[in-house]
Amino acid sequence: MVAKCKVAGCAWRLRAAVKNEPSTFWVTKYVKSHTCSVSDRVRKHKRCTTKYIGKLFLDRTGLIEGIVPQHIRDSMRRMFGMKLDYTASYRALKHAQDLVWGTVEEGYANLPSYLQSIKEANPGSYLRRVIVVDGTHLTGKYGGALLVAAGQDANFQIFPLAFAVVDGEDNESWEWFFNKLRDCFRQLPPMAIVSDRAAAIARALESLCPGHQEEYVTITSKKADPKLWSRVHFEGDRYNIKTSNIAESINSAVKKAKGLPIPRLLEFIREKLGRWFSKRREDALSLTTIHSRGVEYILAIRSYYAGTAAEANVDMSYYVCATHSKPSLFSTYAHPLYPKAGTDSHVKPVRCLPPGESVPRGRPKKSRWQTWLELSRKKNNKPRKMHKKYSCSKCKEPGHTRPNCVAED
Repeated sequence: MVAKCKVAGCAWRLRAAVKNEPSTFWVTKYVKSHTCSVSDRVRKHKRCTTKYIGKLFLDRTGLIEGIVPQHIRDSMRRMFGMKLDYTASYRALKHAQDLVWGTVEEGYANLPSYLQSIKEANPGSYLRRVIVVDGTHLTGKYGGALLVAAGQDANFQIFPLAFAVVDGEDNESWEWFFNKLRDCFRQLPPMAIVSDRAAAIARALESLCPGHQEEYVTITSKKADPKLWSRVHFEGDRYNIKTSNIAESINSAVKKAKGLPIPRLLEFIREKLGRWFSKRREDALSLTTIHSRGVEYILAIRSYYAGTAAEANVDMSYYVCATHSKPSLFSTYAHPLYPKAGTDSHVKPVRCLPPGESVPRGRPKKSRWQTWLELSRKKNNKPRKMHKKYSCSKCKEPGHTRPNCVAED
């Protein structure tokens, strides 16, 4: 028996023969790879699986960022006349993504070697004495959360310090995250931790960092301790950082990749930070002043005080911290973020399995419900604070409705 591909000229074939027993076949020759294109094979099939459709889409267009199932549905209808429902289009897209990025299970298996290669290619780290921490939920097959620690550079720009992928934002995850941060920054002076008042963060800090200096940035009670919201009464140095918007901005920057396999998510973050660092390194080299642009701008808008100090022969730049100078800004971004070094053959294999929790049914959620305040800010409108003023449909006067109208007929 010989099986061949339906496309003329394709090298795929399978040859089998009967051996010993009539019910037993032995495969004597098998050519696994097709030399024809996926589109040629699809034309010969009366019914195509979603895996074939995913391969066909990659063969014709490739995987472009921002593709949704509707794009596959429209492409297959226009190119081949196929009529696909949303479920088939979604499965074809997921299979195409698995072929390009790898499956979620492969991502967990390759995670140890990826982290080791990145560590070898990028030694060293950076720290400022104010750290903003926050977390965001991942939208992949097994869920999880991405924990972020960030600070500011000499030009008041966001500088990510650490990322961690955990099962969820619970006490154990935050305690493990802060434990790793403490191991990296043990030799440095005390630091201020800015958070969004999450209870798990507070408990983790109390158990790992007794005597730490923490600032809760969302204060709703007028009787709150002034050291939590006033820089004058704050026990440490928090500079100009008053909110957790730094970490929130990083969460927004990685929103597109929160559903990808873990190594692909980390590679997305590395590529984005590489672009940030390259641009900021060029900006630091182009500075013509001794301080960063942010500091020079602050001195410029306070020209009145600077002018008064100049009359008294006081150099205002003398009182600017050295961490905001041009050399400090350049040294922060002097070393690029390199991709993983070479192959993973020299890395000792470590078994890494996905979480043991059952995968929920249905399509994972990509975003959360937004509050009315977030929606109003997105639409660039002020939040509604008063109810709508209704008018009477009979007399057209405001303040009442038709059932309560006293106007004569």
